[in-house]
Amino acid sequence: VLTGSFDFSFLPQPPQEKAHDGGRYYRADDANVMRDRDLEVDTTLKSLSLQIENIRSPEGTRKNPARSCRDLKMCHGEWKSGMYWIDPNQGCNLDAIQVYCNMETGESCIYPAQATIAQKNWYLSPNPKEKKHVWFGESMT
Repeated sequence: VLTGSFDFSFLPQPPQEKAHDGGRYYRADDANVMRDRDLEVDTTLKSLSLQIENIRSPEGTRKNPARSCRDLKMCHGEWKSGMYWIDPNQGCNLDAIQVYCNMETGESCIYPAQATIAQKNWYLSPNPKEKKHVWFGESMT
């Protein structure tokens, strides 16, 4: 039986493990990596905020059309009547159309692609006293 104390300090020691330090234990060791992530998140939040603001307050432009002239009037009551861009389905702005907005009433006026059409043999009622609504268009022969 051995008695007394022995000094084992000459033996190699196991590596020290990092102690659990709350949230720091899970964070990246490199602060620059965190700054890059923070910058990316900040950029994404700013972009989303801008998109939401564009929806809440449309400008009536090709890139930021309104849903209707009424929406433009509600957001920008001081604007004057004129040509603006609207996108009634609020989908991709590539299908937006340019319309005349009457800002006094909020009406949207869509102008035809072709201002006039050639007169054809239009329908005439056999009874001149009979008045009924008939819609005319290019497709009539």
